[in-house]
Amino acid sequence: MNRLILLNVFLAVLIFVGCSTSIIDPISSTNPKILFEVEYMNGAWGWEHWGWYIDDLGCVYTYSYGGVSYEGRWNPQRAGIYTENELLEKFNHSKELVKQIDCNELSHMTMLIPYARKGKLSDPVGVMWDAGSLTYKGYLYDESKNEYIAVLLREECNYYIENLSPEAKILADWLKSVRKK
Repeated sequence: MNRLILLNVFLAVLIFVGCSTSIIDPISSTNPKILFEVEYMNGAWGWEHWGWYIDDLGCVYTYSYGGVSYEGRWNPQRAGIYTENELLEKFNHSKELVKQIDCNELSHMTMLIPYARKGKLSDPVGVMWDAGSLTYKGYLYDESKNEYIAVLLREECNYYIENLSPEAKILADWLKSVRKK
């Protein structure tokens, strides 16, 4: 009985240590802090911008630009390539921790991002009007340039665009399910 308790304690410590360290991104030797994001933007009837992201510890945070005008929106220097400060500035609006992702699940999904980056994007298909844009993204960290590269997995609402790699489909479907769990 004591061996079983000792084994359980050992496993718990091992899991804790594994989850408390950042997940190593295959593209860099340092650990990125931002791994995934789902973002909604719409300017049809006033400016609306909200979303959620997953950090390297598996924390899922929501953010919202409620009441911010279009002129006050997040405006990075380059589209698709961001500094960590730019992303943290983006996410620091009504930020709220909503859940925690299992570290093993997160590690597995994070390893798919570089493969998804190699996928080609489908041609945009018009779906709706004035519905905005809901995007599913993974992030790769480029240590040599100290910046994050957004990997588009899927875009929905006004247009439907899909990254055609199998890994991107897995990731987009997983991100869609994360908020439902």
